[in-house]
Amino acid sequence: FCDFMRTSPIRNDRRANSGEDELGHTREVALLCCFFVWRYQNMMPRSRSAPAPKPQSAMNSVLAVRRVHRDQHDFEMVSTRRLGLVLKGLLRAFVREHGADALLPARKVPMTR
Repeated sequence: FCDFMRTSPIRNDRRANSGEDELGHTREVALLCCFFVWRYQNMMPRSRSAPAPKPQSAMNSVLAVRRVHRDQHDFEMVSTRRLGLVLKGLLRAFVREHGADALLPARKVPMTR
């Protein structure tokens, strides 16, 4: 994604991530939201029986990137508040297309005596 966007994969602009630089902050938020949507569009479903990947799986990828920045590079990335709005939109579209049952975890029925 970073190669496609022609940007560095390490998001180390502390002023932009903290919100001190308003334009930079807007850019970082937009970049993170675009990565989220791009990641969702490029994911494969978990199994052949699944109609599509779940939006929460793409969110987990974004959260993993944030975790790597925090733990390995000691940078706190922008807030995930806007990502929550994008996630809600993706969830609505997913439910509209595949139904709410597609979001339920696929678990085996327990054996009873």
